[in-house]
Amino acid sequence: MSISKIRLFFIYASFLAVGFPIVFYVLAALVLDIRHYIKKIRLRIWDL
Repeated sequence: MSISKIRLFFIYASFLAVGFPIVFYVLAALVLDIRHYIKKIRLRIWDL
């Protein structure tokens, strides 16, 4: 294996390791926010 391939691998791995928690946090925030709005809609429907 060439040294440049090893360096590229570590660069890509570091981006994945740093980027994954950020992406996971954003997706979790969106899912929880959507669930919050769904609960509000359900309460409105049952309040009628």
